[in-house]
Amino acid sequence: MMEQGQIYDITHFSKRRHVSKYKVVDHDAQLYFKESTKFEPVEHTLPPIPQYAFHLLDFN
Repeated sequence: MMEQGQIYDITHFSKRRHVSKYKVVDHDAQLYFKESTKFEPVEHTLPPIPQYAFHLLDFN
């Protein structure tokens, strides 16, 4: 089972251009997990990944 806050090495997945009109992120790619997809916890310490990102727009 995956744990919140844990970093995983993900293998055996597919990606393609996102074509649905319902998107939860502002990106053109979409990942697809298969039965063969593996999630392996990363054991060594890495720099922290930011929890939040902001994409501010210039209105000028």
